[in-house]
Amino acid sequence: MMRAELRVDLARLRQNVRAVRERMAPADVLVVIKDNAYAQGVEPVVSAALDAGATWFGGIDLDSAVRAKREAGERARVFCWMTLSAEEAQQGIDEGLELGVGDADYLEHVAAADGTANVHLKIDTGLHRNGVRPEQWAAFCARAAEHERAGRIRVAGIWTHIAEASDEEDDASRAEFDRAVEI
Repeated sequence: MMRAELRVDLARLRQNVRAVRERMAPADVLVVIKDNAYAQGVEPVVSAALDAGATWFGGIDLDSAVRAKREAGERARVFCWMTLSAEEAQQGIDEGLELGVGDADYLEHVAAADGTANVHLKIDTGLHRNGVRPEQWAAFCARAAEHERAGRIRVAGIWTHIAEASDEEDDASRAEFDRAVEI
């Protein structure tokens, strides 16, 4: 029986990052490095992406995000969208990560931590993969604004997951996201 093997060509990764950056300009491109850069190793992937001009990385898990930040240092932002506990929030802040916040209780944990956290507020636009429900969004944003005025957080962005299920559902999700941005 043959054994499956995956090889990642870091030169090709650099080419791909450059190509995506050119197509997305002037938007920043976030290179996802979750789960140990999809089992390819955070450090070599981050290094190659930095060489290609990447300035932003994102990981669902704290370990990958911390490793990416340590590799990138001040050359790039690193966003971690799935810290859950007060301890993880504190570690993320201590490591210089930007944190995804999609829950009112977690917002309070982040705001109570030492240091000012850069956060990205998450709205649930229909995928139901965490995030604040639209009917709770205005109150959630008002509370985040209170924390921001007090210097406990800085809102760096708003985000969501769009399911890519159908054009109709995606249009509804984008409309919900646009309403969230207005709020």
